[in-house]
Amino acid sequence: MLGASRYRGSGGSAPQPAGGSYSDPFTGASRYTGAPSAPTTASSTYQDPYTGASRYSGAPAQHSTSPTSPPAPSSSLVQLKLLPMSHASPFKQANVEGMRTKVFNFNDVLRNEISTSMSAMYPEEVSAIEGVFLYLGQVVSDPSTATQNTPDASSVEAILQVIERWPRDQRFPVIDLVRLLAGYCPGAFNAPGTKSRFLKVLVTAAEWDTPWTPPVPKARETNSYLMLRALANLYQDGSVYDKTFLGELLAVLDQPPYETFVLLQRRALATLLFNMSTSYLRTPFDIPQRNQHLALILRALQREKEDSETVYRTVAALGNMLYGMKANKALLSTTQSADIVSTLQSIPPAFKERVDALVKETASLL
Repeated sequence: MLGASRYRGSGGSAPQPAGGSYSDPFTGASRYTGAPSAPTTASSTYQDPYTGASRYSGAPAQHSTSPTSPPAPSSSLVQLKLLPMSHASPFKQANVEGMRTKVFNFNDVLRNEISTSMSAMYPEEVSAIEGVFLYLGQVVSDPSTATQNTPDASSVEAILQVIERWPRDQRFPVIDLVRLLAGYCPGAFNAPGTKSRFLKVLVTAAEWDTPWTPPVPKARETNSYLMLRALANLYQDGSVYDKTFLGELLAVLDQPPYETFVLLQRRALATLLFNMSTSYLRTPFDIPQRNQHLALILRALQREKEDSETVYRTVAALGNMLYGMKANKALLSTTQSADIVSTLQSIPPAFKERVDALVKETASLL
């Protein structure tokens, strides 16, 4: 994992920088500087961990039309300026050729070592993954090619099988490959059972369900961070509500202690929670799932004390949920309302300039 990777996001709201530098799990010495909008869009400039100097900057593919129109807002909701934030924020930053080089370099290393040769890609997997890289290379540079040679569930399965076999230290570029596939070809995940299989494989690959006893290995930090980014890409504009998968995902997100996460993991989790909230605006979740999602949002807000951008994205998720509930005349319990008020009041004063307007709009929905 090479180079001095740098990410800088920029967005239309011209927010204040998120503050401070970050040594990320890809390089140790890599510097992360964020000044994203709320939340960041896929048009951010990204210098990825595979090549250090390689850079991608481009407009995201066009989003498909939402399958369900949100309910018409009441007069009290029309007065809001920031909420709802109805567009998801997928992670589509891509250096396809750098990723391809890393994947096949790792495959050569595994194949040429006797002890790991059985983990190397099979010929049919090489063919499937080459097809995915070909598609991504085309669609990243020209979104109008998205209908040509489109990957499907068999492409997803080929990548997942490689993730399952590869050692911890080598699997990160393959996890990131499936992140890009979810970002640019979400339809490949719509076959029955594909999302559940995707989640199960990533949970194992990221060692998500094993104890998070410090110090957490860097490779595990990286794999779990990439897992969260990949999952966030399943919730895009137009994504279809999948009750079974949502229940499985909420249970997974409830497992690790928030305090063990590094900044990249916390921001990725905040973005995932936000993207899920945009799905709720289109299709309300069942009450138990809605309550689980709200609980995860509140837990993140209560425990995030370092990064204003993570707080902003999480407050945006909460605001969307409350907006959707009010539009659908759904009610919070007395305990939930009290927890939300307490949580919003406990946001560190240092974040006030970044989040104050959004916090006030969110609180107005109670």
